Amino acid sequence: MSLGIKMKQNKLLKNFLLTGILLNLSTTTVLSVQSDFVQLANSKFNQGKYFEALKFYNNAVKENSEDAPILVNRGVINSKLGLYNKAVEDYTKAISLDNNLTRAFFNRSLLYYKQSKYTQAINDLNTVIKLSPYKASAYYNRGYIYDEDKKHSKAIKSYTKAIELSPDYIKAYYNRGISYLKIYKYNLAAKDFTKVIELDGKDYMAYIHRGIMKSELNENLEAIKDFEKALTINPSLSLACYNIGKVYSKMGKPATALKYYTKAIDLNPQYSEAYLTRGITESLHGSRKKALRDLITAKDLFKSKKDIIGYKKAVKALKLIVPIPHSG
Repeated sequence: MSLGIKMKQNKLLKNFLLTGILLNLSTTTVLSVQSDFVQLANSKFNQGKYFEALKFYNNAVKENSEDAPILVNRGVINSKLGLYNKAVEDYTKAISLDNNLTRAFFNRSLLYYKQSKYTQAINDLNTVIKLSPYKASAYYNRGYIYDEDKKHSKAIKSYTKAIELSPDYIKAYYNRGISYLKIYKYNLAAKDFTKVIELDGKDYMAYIHRGIMKSELNENLEAIKDFEKALTINPSLSLACYNIGKVYSKMGKPATALKYYTKAIDLNPQYSEAYLTRGITESLHGSRKKALRDLITAKDLFKSKKDIIGYKKAVKALKLIVPIPHSG
């Protein structure tokens, strides 16, 4: 490229798509113990009145401080209120009273994860698996945390076990596909996204992800079909238009690519990546004036989003279009 910018066709796509793609961890919030204070607490809990529920559980703990399930329930409420350290204390005390209390280990692992204490979270989930070896959600959560810790191969093994226990576990297929993507096993990732589509044909992001895998495998027409299908399901999906444009750029069809970048921007006027890519494409195959306008817009949008990497790309592109004059 005359701009001198190495724009790997799918790098932007993957970085954009993976943001927030990974799904919420499973959680357990069943309140099971029954006493006067607990019944009142449960009633408030079910009404979403967590502070009031906590007051009743504090009384319940004072009444019976050695009751492990009561401590677990108070831990659930502390967790709901964002009082993670107090919730961990409750779960830890409950475990000291009953080290077979699966729910305490399971819930504590979630809090350790939220505190970025991945080793402790994994240890708790390993204990859950020992106590309840057929609990698919424990394997799923362990896979999720391994993936966050960049241990993608271990994540894949955990997701695979979750799928063995629950063959229709959509989230496990989805996240395993993401993990395969991260280690460049595109064929296997595409198979997992295909399974997600079989289980839920309306999941447009599964089509987007499979389309990216098809593009990585140079199955460009199949990739475009997936992106178009995603757009059929969600006509306002600017991401699908952007990805179609990227594939047409890869296929050496800049005029068609520009049309899709423009459509992506029409759907999402704040789409900084689309402005950047359209600007670069314009500089190579179209209008320098349009390219400057797009790249300046991209730079400003990246700056407003505090996206340093995107900002630097836009600045670099601009410098190559408008060289800095030499003095003297």
